[in-house]
Amino acid sequence: MSSLAIAAAPYLRTDRPIKDEQGRIEVIVDFADDAHRTYPDKPLDAARAREQFMPMPQTVLLVEAFERTYGFKRTGMTSWVGNSVTAFLTPEQIERLRGDKVVKQLSENTTHQFSAYPAPAWGNTSSGDE
Repeated sequence: MSSLAIAAAPYLRTDRPIKDEQGRIEVIVDFADDAHRTYPDKPLDAARAREQFMPMPQTVLLVEAFERTYGFKRTGMTSWVGNSVTAFLTPEQIERLRGDKVVKQLSENTTHQFSAYPAPAWGNTSSGDE
């Protein structure tokens, strides 16, 4: 038996995390750079291809597998500048994800104001037929 333990992925907290009505925290889960490569690179069916910003099919399959395994529903994802998913998570889901070998980092999502003038807050939006 090896004495080496797998280190947990870092979990970065913020002073003002975004929470849903159930108290779950919106977290950005960054995957290892090559995590998507174990999934087939084939076109997705039309319904799954309508994802925001047209993510790479392999990343969609990666995220869908994580949704099934860890029991969450994504609120967003990226695939062109790195593979990540954003979702509202419980503390238990966060700890389980920290132990997954393909998770590089978890970061609490927060809101930022980019103007000195009062303006409506930015919100989560999506496009398509969801």
